Amino acid sequence: MKTKTKIFLAVFASFALLSIIIGISMAGVESSNFQFPSSFSKQVGLVKIEGIINESNHIVKKINGFRDDDNIAAVLLRIDSPGGAVAPSQEIYQAVKNCAVKKPTIVSMGAVAASGGYYIASGATRIFANGGTLTGSIGVIMEFPRYNKLLEKIGVSIEILAAGKLKDAGSPFRELNQNEREYFDNLLKDTHKQFIDDVCDGRSMEFENVKLLAEGQIFTGNQAHSNGLIDTLGTFDDAKNYILETCELPETTVFLEKSKKEKYDFMEEFFLKTPIKNLFSGFHKSGIYYICESLL
Repeated sequence: MKTKTKIFLAVFASFALLSIIIGISMAGVESSNFQFPSSFSKQVGLVKIEGIINESNHIVKKINGFRDDDNIAAVLLRIDSPGGAVAPSQEIYQAVKNCAVKKPTIVSMGAVAASGGYYIASGATRIFANGGTLTGSIGVIMEFPRYNKLLEKIGVSIEILAAGKLKDAGSPFRELNQNEREYFDNLLKDTHKQFIDDVCDGRSMEFENVKLLAEGQIFTGNQAHSNGLIDTLGTFDDAKNYILETCELPETTVFLEKSKKEKYDFMEEFFLKTPIKNLFSGFHKSGIYYICESLL
């Protein structure tokens, strides 16, 4: 055998032997403190709900993914939103409520968690808020613009043809009549009652007690706590620590923002996690909203 080949084999054998010795030594050191990689440990799902709520699909998919993931011990929602459209708020609320049936689902309120933001929170297992958090605003608002007077000044008129006396109710080109006002008032009352009913269900409160708190008024975290709208005065870290203690999880537990069952969508990530998301976040279409406009 050539000399160079012998030298190569000797060096290779030395490295192999050294690796085996080190491996055996490491296996014997503090084996009782060994922890499996985080992928084998229980984790906590983290869902952030921020800004005006105009759609629900992304958030609902995330919550459902964590709910169905057996590796997720609990779900933490961080809400910083003044609310938004009615149906998306209701869909996220239902996803939160369904998740809470299966595993602890905790809410931590940021600076604002009002109207639709509070609606969503009310379905959770437990709600944390800071003393200065602005929340509540259990009410409904409906608005649409009026262009008729402006158009009159510039000599423009709009002719509307409709089948059904309420088909063009709310048109920006004319004033509301009394029948239309009553019609919209009934819509608002029904939507308002749905809000109150769901808060009663989620918070296990009596209808009359919630109704007193449902005139659209804003509460601080302290006031909300006194009125039973939240459970605990505490920070985001307090909510995290509560989950760790309740679920008996180690301090090294990972708070995961994306479920392993959630598919990556480049366009969705691009629009939801870049400044582009906020270009039109301050605008919303005419309609009925669970939103606190004074907190926009």
